[in-house]
Amino acid sequence: MTTIHLPHAGIILLVGPSNTGKTTLLNQLIEENQILTSELVSSDQFRILVSDIEFISWNGRPKDESDALFDEYQQISNAAFDAMDYVIAKRSK
Repeated sequence: MTTIHLPHAGIILLVGPSNTGKTTLLNQLIEENQILTSELVSSDQFRILVSDIEFISWNGRPKDESDALFDEYQQISNAAFDAMDYVIAKRSK
């Protein structure tokens, strides 16, 4: 198992495609008391907060439906990231 050394203060970003284990890793760090639940800022959480939707899959759908779902997901993500930016700015102070 790899050891992850987290800085005492700072912001750590986990960036990657969906379903690559970012949330699983963070939940493990919370369970191990390495980070607090309140220290986690997740785009998945904020998508749910602003829309009650965590993820929209548009794969395998007809093009017009896929395009509409993609546009909806982008709007939800934009609102989620706006809210995240606000929270991160407040937490950083």
